[in-house]
Amino acid sequence: MVDLVTPKAGRWWSRLRPSRLLGDARRQATAPQVGRGRRWPPGRRILGLGLVVVVLGGLWGIAAGVLVQASTDTAHPADALVVFAGGRGERLSKALVLLQQQVAPVLVISNGRDARWQAANQLCASRQRFEVLCPQPDPDTTRGEARMVRDLAARRGWRSVVVVTSTYHARRAQLLLRRCFDGQLQIVAAPPHEQWLRTWARANVELAGLIRALVTAPDC
Repeated sequence: MVDLVTPKAGRWWSRLRPSRLLGDARRQATAPQVGRGRRWPPGRRILGLGLVVVVLGGLWGIAAGVLVQASTDTAHPADALVVFAGGRGERLSKALVLLQQQVAPVLVISNGRDARWQAANQLCASRQRFEVLCPQPDPDTTRGEARMVRDLAARRGWRSVVVVTSTYHARRAQLLLRRCFDGQLQIVAAPPHEQWLRTWARANVELAGLIRALVTAPDC
């Protein structure tokens, strides 16, 4: 009987044997996949993440530094002079200097009766050569203070207001006041009486508040 299996057919038939097919499958599974992205080693992934954090932190710090260096308006005569609560005494001190220059006949000290603010307490409790108002904003926030200015201006017919606050707070205060008060607004930024690094730290917190104010509804 003649064997009809040629040498080429024998090689083809050997490729179909189960052991040969199983070996090919294993080699394909362990071979590197062409066209697929290589995964970074754990060390490189951590380094890349660290670089992203450093870059974002640097941008945040630069933005906070811009807040610290906020510009200030030159105060001109107005119907009222408003001091926003907070700071380390620089806001009220600046307001008293402006009052000596007769910038306004009325001084408004936001939250001036707070027991922790003794300098404001004295002004609120004693007679001065200028009128002193010490209202409590509701809520006790910058937005609440902006609404307080709106209500006082409407009730007293004020068309121009000078607002004194800290340098790092000036931008957010102006943003919120513009949403509430449509009269002439002047923002006087008072430099804080503290080390620059502490002021920069406050500016970082203030930057978060400014971003929150920007993304909220643009109403008063």
